[in-house]
Parts: sequence; structure tokens; C-alpha cells
Amino acid sequence: MSKDIKTCAGPECERNARAHGLCLTHYMQKRTGGELFPIGSYVRPAKEGCDFPECGRKHYAHDLCFQHYKQQRAGRELKAIGTKGERVCDFPECGRKHLALGLCKQHYRAQKAGRELRPIRKYASMEEPDAV
Repeated sequence: MSKDIKTCAGPECERNARAHGLCLTHYMQKRTGGELFPIGSYVRPAKEGCDFPECGRKHYAHDLCFQHYKQQRAGRELKAIGTKGERVCDFPECGRKHLALGLCKQHYRAQKAGRELRPIRKYASMEEPDAV
């Protein structure tokens, strides 16, 4: 007893038929309600770059570059990439260098320890006192 192997009824397809006279790829095209087209003939339109203003990085997904896409997936507000050295603490009137989560080292440690955030006291300068 030999089984008759049927060929896919899809356009320009030589694959073996699996379901409803179609190969798996053409069957999935039919299931999604799309028009049947030859396998490998669809070419997605190329995207030039990231849609974030003033971002020159290449497109990755959802009209964004990889870094902006990661920000979007994490649910964060989209911000410019590469401004690492310019960032300062978000705590009002702190002005210290940013470490993590928008805070400087001292405020980040306080938040991580569960303490209330408050201004960091300023230390007296280590200069020699004025001679009288």
C-alpha cells in the first residue's frame, strides 16, 4: 500500500500538502484570512531609522531603534540615548552625579534601604582656614 503524496495547491508551490490541500505555510496564510501568495515573495518594506526625534540609530522594531524599543517595552518614558555623562540626580536641588534610577549614590542607597529621601548635607571644604 502506497500513499499518494499530494502537492500543495498554493501558487508556485512544490511542497507536500498537509492540511486542506495546502502546505503548512500556505495553510497559515489562508487561516489568517490573507491572500495566498508564493512563499518567499513577500518582502517587508524597509525602515530607514528610529522615529525618536534626533536619533540616528537604525530601525529595530515598532519604528524604534533597539535602545528606544527596550525603553518602550519596559514601560519607561522614551529618553535620548547616550546622555550618560550629563545626567544629575532627580532629587530637588541635589545636582550630584547620577548613579541609578535617576538618583545620585547617596539618594539611591537611601531609597534602596527604605529610608525617606531628604537633602544630603554639604561637607565643609577641606581648605585651610584663613590666617588672621
